[in-house]
Amino acid sequence: MAAFLNYLWWFVGMSGSTEAFDEWSAAEPPLVGTGLGSEYPPGFEAHLTARNVPEPEFHLVVCLTTEVLYTSLFGACDEPGSRQFLDELAALVEPLGVPFPDLRVFAGARWDDGDGWGRLVSSEQLADWRAAPGA
Repeated sequence: MAAFLNYLWWFVGMSGSTEAFDEWSAAEPPLVGTGLGSEYPPGFEAHLTARNVPEPEFHLVVCLTTEVLYTSLFGACDEPGSRQFLDELAALVEPLGVPFPDLRVFAGARWDDGDGWGRLVSSEQLADWRAAPGA
């Protein structure tokens, strides 16, 4: 799970170059595929079962988290759609006691800036975002 989340954060802090994108894309962890509709990596469902994690809810969390990034990444920027995914994700995890970030922290992020790459994020801003409660 950490590799999955680190991978998604890596994109947010990436420069808008083709080389950086190719490096990022080549490092895609298996849970990204799961979030986009593929099966879990071998043995992962047993991993969830051993930790008493309900598979349907976990799968939905992975899908919603992946879709927030990938919908805007490979389609037209869709802030309302991303907000909907985030609202659904919050409704799923908050009752389980999982803190959800205050999305106003990310209000300056716009994927439609920079020809779809988004505004470049400084390493300080990325660190602040990652340290935000619930992020």
